[in-house]
Amino acid sequence: MTNTTRFWILSLSLFFTACLPLERRSDTPVQPIVTDDKWHEVTGIHAERTILSLYATPVELLAITENQFIRLSHQQLLVEKRSLQANRTPIGAPVLSENTFFRALQGADNRDVYEFHCVRNAQVVKRLYSTDLVRSSETFVAERRKIRFTGAYNAEGTKYFLPGVVYQGTLGIPHVEIMIFNIYNNASGNDIDSVKLYKRVAIQPQVLGTNGKIESCRFIRDFFYLATEDGAFRISQEGQLSQFFPHWTLDFFQKEGRVFATGFGTYDFFYTSDNGRSWLRGRPSNLRFTETAGNYVFSQKANGSRYAVGDSVLLNIKQIQYDSPTNFPDIVNAYYSVAFFQNKYFINSDRKLFYNNNITTN
Repeated sequence: MTNTTRFWILSLSLFFTACLPLERRSDTPVQPIVTDDKWHEVTGIHAERTILSLYATPVELLAITENQFIRLSHQQLLVEKRSLQANRTPIGAPVLSENTFFRALQGADNRDVYEFHCVRNAQVVKRLYSTDLVRSSETFVAERRKIRFTGAYNAEGTKYFLPGVVYQGTLGIPHVEIMIFNIYNNASGNDIDSVKLYKRVAIQPQVLGTNGKIESCRFIRDFFYLATEDGAFRISQEGQLSQFFPHWTLDFFQKEGRVFATGFGTYDFFYTSDNGRSWLRGRPSNLRFTETAGNYVFSQKANGSRYAVGDSVLLNIKQIQYDSPTNFPDIVNAYYSVAFFQNKYFINSDRKLFYNNNITTN
């Protein structure tokens, strides 16, 4: 190769390199992303309290505590750490979606505050009050007991499903109602045009008692699912309600085109292949509170306990190797989040976040 040829190759290489777009820089130093099969901590987060939820968008990993919202880039760099209002008592765990996230707060004036925050614009918050959702003779109270999530978004993040109890005056019998909100985002996703109550869906007290614990809220394949001590319910995005189990149901998850329901007993394991119109009893399963991420269905015995994973037939659980070969902190009741992002598995342990390329079981 002549010197002239080498010169032109080098010149063309420099030209095309200069034309590549520059990546947005972060103030947090770049941390190497390790590609072995060990657990590694995501550094630079410094969460103020326990991480309650994770959500993977195509380009960012979102995390949230009671009073703090965190965004990480695809390189696990800190894009944003946002402080949230802390002068009111949070109700349940916040819920994340790609464009907005939801918080419920207990107001000092005996009314709840429901906040919809814009993910990519900290200045945009839409607030609704429980007194605005019901008639003057009624009181609406969002579910306060410890459930996995306060409510659920639909797949597009344009509807939010919030269960609670409506009290009618001083003599009326309270009953559970589901508030469905419509969320209108702008085209670029950096603003919320409005949030409006779309529909109230009432569940009569003889069907679902107000003392019956709501275990989980899910959105799966075009429907909202509600698991409670008094049975399982499916609600369409238009507000059509149906009950299909009367027994104590814990959770729902989707796997390979089927929707599964877990129950208080191992024998209360059901599945549907027609999107909830008919259900079949499966073999007894040890899965309880579940999260589907990557190739696995993760399961907890109780909310906050360490995650295990279901086996290939979803009947038994396998314990994940946490402590070896690295020291994954063993903290009681501090595990609330699992996500699959950039081909890696992320699990929180209290305020910290760890990732692994693969899940290894004992």
